[in-house]
Amino acid sequence: MRAASIATALALACACASAQSPNPYEGIWKATWDGRIRQFEATVVIKGDAGTWKTSARDRNDPCVGLEVPIVVSEASPQLLVFKADFDKVIAGCSGFTVSVTPRGSELEGKRGAFAVRMVRN
Repeated sequence: MRAASIATALALACACASAQSPNPYEGIWKATWDGRIRQFEATVVIKGDAGTWKTSARDRNDPCVGLEVPIVVSEASPQLLVFKADFDKVIAGCSGFTVSVTPRGSELEGKRGAFAVRMVRN
């Protein structure tokens, strides 16, 4: 009986230790960045370790532009947010990219692939 109680206590302790703290970046964000030709904007929805990215542009020559794609958050600490936009999971041939940003006041700033990106909470 005592061994079962100890095993139960250990299992609960392990479960509590492995529980993630809430993602401080959950919500809807507007991301902006200067592309090669013009400025772009996307809506980013973050919920836990997942969400979506949707660029607010269309390009008839590029079917990857303007898609809503899943994101996977790999880090969400008070100092850093890192996620991957998985375009390649929506259309074969589309390339995903990683976004890495840090807080700057109420905004997030960093990189979207090779481009500087700024994110503001909606």
